[in-house]
Amino acid sequence: MELQPGPGHRCFTELWRTTDDSSLLTTARTLADAAISSPTLTSGGVLTESCDVRPASCDDNQKQFKGIFMRNFADLAKATGSSTYRAYFEKQADTLWASDRSTLNALGERWAGTSPNQTDWRTQAAAHWRRSPPPRAEPQCGCGTPG
Repeated sequence: MELQPGPGHRCFTELWRTTDDSSLLTTARTLADAAISSPTLTSGGVLTESCDVRPASCDDNQKQFKGIFMRNFADLAKATGSSTYRAYFEKQADTLWASDRSTLNALGERWAGTSPNQTDWRTQAAAHWRRSPPPRAEPQCGCGTPG
């Protein structure tokens, strides 16, 4: 079984909330840390999908991956109060807004703004997370200091 980073850290965060087992939140953090430090998933500090490399095009799942990842990541950032996670979240939002908007404010699938940068309803829905950044610090666990 392959565990995707976005749903993976979300599952462990929700299990932690249900059980209060701090090892589950540690697992969520481990998955998130691996994703944000992976040169495959993060390029130049920006969350990247394999189809972001030109001239590839993204399938429907790939168009939604980053949005799903970031919604789940924001939830983990809120649960941990991690300043590292908040900074990563803000980097994505800032890059998306600065580099990925069309003249009509439509958002594309390549957050770093490379061309061609297709837009459709999936890329717009994927950016929903951008409107609600995680709070600065709201640790809800006794699992160590936010990092």
